[in-house]
Amino acid sequence: MLKNSTSILCTASVGEEMIHLAASKNIRLEVIPFIEVKWVNESIVTQKVLAYAKQEIVVIFTSVQGVESVVHKLHSQKPHWRIACTSGKTERKVADYFGTHRIAATANNASELAKKILDLGVGEAVFFCGNSRRDELPDILKNGNVALTELVVYETMATPVHVTKRYDGILFFSPSAIKSFFSVNKLTSKTVLFAIGETTKESLVEFKDHKIISIDQPNKEDLVRLALQYFETPVDPMTQKF
Repeated sequence: MLKNSTSILCTASVGEEMIHLAASKNIRLEVIPFIEVKWVNESIVTQKVLAYAKQEIVVIFTSVQGVESVVHKLHSQKPHWRIACTSGKTERKVADYFGTHRIAATANNASELAKKILDLGVGEAVFFCGNSRRDELPDILKNGNVALTELVVYETMATPVHVTKRYDGILFFSPSAIKSFFSVNKLTSKTVLFAIGETTKESLVEFKDHKIISIDQPNKEDLVRLALQYFETPVDPMTQKF
């Protein structure tokens, strides 16, 4: 058991190697997921995915969950899609199944991705999204006269947990997790907040009295490393690259 260690709450699942890495630095990383993701498995959704698989269209993914849900429904089919996706794990998941040659555009976040899709000059696209998707990408595309069809292929559900422990830092990976956490919890005055991506950071705006540190790379492990670095050294982690 670690004594007199820094305590960090991670609001999403991460690999055991991250917990061991934290422990090696005398930092306790406690993982409590505040959202749960489930695929939408209704037959009508699967039928729509299979129908799109027969078309040479532009499709959009902004999450690993969206890719996994669609791949499950394709039953090993490899559609001739042009794919726009967020970078990091989502891009790698797309490349693993569809191949890198199918990727037409990537970006760190949904807003940047929407702008790159507009640069492709497409007239229509299909967005495989979740039930809690943000408005930025659809709004930008619609304002750019792209006929966007949205198909919800996974659902995000809040799983709030009341925590009594005081944490030195809390890691957030999505606006949905932020909403779930604060539905039953309050912050201590000195807690440092860490966010992945601009939209997650913006969801913490009401907590401006707290120190908020964010990272653009859409990888959970990068945010964990950033937090570990912050508590391990007085050097400003915002100047560091991962």
